Amino acid sequence: MPAWLWSGLFVCCMLAACTGLKDRNLSLIDTLRSYETAVRWGNADNIKTMHNKELKNPLTQFTNMRISSYTIQSTRANADKNKIQQQVEIRYYFLDQLKEKIFLDEQIWEFDDKQRVWLRSNDFPMLP
Repeated sequence: MPAWLWSGLFVCCMLAACTGLKDRNLSLIDTLRSYETAVRWGNADNIKTMHNKELKNPLTQFTNMRISSYTIQSTRANADKNKIQQQVEIRYYFLDQLKEKIFLDEQIWEFDDKQRVWLRSNDFPMLP
């Protein structure tokens, strides 16, 4: 096989790999935005669908609580770019207390190759 054909094949493979990574990154951005929206609006059903296992926290706290702020503090990815850790500051208040509280949520997100989606692998915290 001619050298130019090998070069072309190599370039095509590299572009395909980059496209896959780009799609994964776009999927991550969409997932994190959807998760933020679900948390801010207290949509427990949507939050549950973004976890890769059954939650220990039943998320009943959202019935008496409002989120006033959801701010991403940091995001770190592993070398393979298939797992990220994100720290989020959540400001919230309970309707019967009306005193704002602050909590740092340590989120771990992993890419599921079979489903081609990002899922949170640790539980949603019980807010104090």
